[in-house]
Amino acid sequence: MGWMSWAAFYCETDCEKFPDSCINEKLYREMADHLVKVGFLTAAYNRSHTDDCWMENLRDEKRRLIADRKRFPSGIKNLTKYMHDRHLELGIYEGIGTKTCAGSPCSMDSIKIDYKAARVACNTWRVYLDIEGSWRSIDSIIQYMDDNQDVLAAGRAPGGWNDPDILVTGLPNVTFDQARLQMTLWPIWSSPLIMLNDLRSWKPECRNNLLNRHVTAIDQDPLGIMGKVVRKTESIRVYVKPVIPVREDSTSFAIAVVKKDELEFRVSFITKSCDGETVYR
Repeated sequence: MGWMSWAAFYCETDCEKFPDSCINEKLYREMADHLVKVGFLTAAYNRSHTDDCWMENLRDEKRRLIADRKRFPSGIKNLTKYMHDRHLELGIYEGIGTKTCAGSPCSMDSIKIDYKAARVACNTWRVYLDIEGSWRSIDSIIQYMDDNQDVLAAGRAPGGWNDPDILVTGLPNVTFDQARLQMTLWPIWSSPLIMLNDLRSWKPECRNNLLNRHVTAIDQDPLGIMGKVVRKTESIRVYVKPVIPVREDSTSFAIAVVKKDELEFRVSFITKSCDGETVYR
């Protein structure tokens, strides 16, 4: 769980023209401060991901990638310390190819790599196309996850997670209901919760959507099981995810009901042995 810069700031490197939105150490420090100040850290959003365009165009004399000297004058090691001093972790972007490498010049807490064959060494992997700030994109990801849920569920386990991409809460073309739907299904799938956008100017409803402790608890459930759609019609889908507490051989369940139209409906469930408050989230 954490924050990533890409979809909000992309590869903006002109800090003279865009001093508040360019990729530099000031931006990541300010976002780190807001993760702590607004309450994201206490809600377990404890990682700040530095995406592309943090590095110089040329390597150093030892052929290592180094941070842009003008935009990151203190260096990545110092930025990592800044995060650690605030009980945050720092992630960084790299790629496998002629212009990037699998290592980084300083110690990191996580690394984002564009490389399909890296799954043997990774604990999370993208499973579909890049998400865009639109309902069409969100819906296409949901359809893909549903259509391939058996294969995807078999490939994940605690320590290895399917990543349907970042959370688009707060983007201009994403409504609050669409963002809330995404924040419902990603936890059902036990997927990484990586938010984007400018934390300095988010609306309260956007923050509250991501800070829902009941929902993030479902995402971070220790069993780490990927929930599945168990009932589907043209406009309604019902998802079930096994979660703790476990009694003997029976888990508890998180349930999500999704509808794609404005019609009212009623869903009934038959429950067994749900006689304790700790069963419910």
